[in-house]
Amino acid sequence: MKYNLKNKVVILTGASTGIGLALTIELLEKGAKVVGCARNIDNLLDLKKKYANLEAFKCDVTNYKDIDKLISFTVKKFKKLDMVINNAGIGKLAAVEELRMDDVDNIMRTNFNGLVYLTKQTLPYFEKQKSGYFVNVASIAGKTPSIYNSIYTASKHAVVGFSNSIRREFRPKGIHVLVVNPTFVDTHFFKKNPEYLKEFGHHTKLVGFIPPKKMAKETVKAIENMKWELTYPFLANLYAMLCQVAPKLAELFA
Repeated sequence: MKYNLKNKVVILTGASTGIGLALTIELLEKGAKVVGCARNIDNLLDLKKKYANLEAFKCDVTNYKDIDKLISFTVKKFKKLDMVINNAGIGKLAAVEELRMDDVDNIMRTNFNGLVYLTKQTLPYFEKQKSGYFVNVASIAGKTPSIYNSIYTASKHAVVGFSNSIRREFRPKGIHVLVVNPTFVDTHFFKKNPEYLKEFGHHTKLVGFIPPKKMAKETVKAIENMKWELTYPFLANLYAMLCQVAPKLAELFA
């Protein structure tokens, strides 16, 4: 059975750039009503001029009061809530000895803690209506090692583990959970970190840079088909499986 996004009310975090912005557009084109959340909502305000079903909400997912206000605004505005897409995320490329604990705390609060809090706070609405949909955007780094990117990797492993656990927990309540693991998406992250591409750019020759619009389309397709997991592209999925069954062999390709 396909999931119909038309008129569904969706909260989407990290909605102003990259995958989040592309996802916002794809969902709006499908007829969804989107509350886009970001720390900087300028891009969303521009987009709102074209789409009447978009609401731009300034929100920092590390601030739990902001999340409470986001949920209250959405439910008051639309009188319901059907889906939460946890997409907000940050990273820092650095060797472990170069990391500051402030960086560690900020990455975990953004990528994981905020996701957990938003999940907890929206769960009562989903339980009451006996339906709901969580889409948690993790990363291929949530299924494989990623050196010089250890805390981001740890945070995304946490997202994958949390998502797989709550899927079993929430299924009897009529709530679906999809975890999405993008690979190399052509966003500002890599433009800001050319040294990472210099070290690991050979991977992009295998899987290529994925345009955000393409990643968004694949994610929406996975949502509509009610998949449990999307690791994209296919070669990245194969590599993730190899890391599980033969980690030493997988290192030859790292």
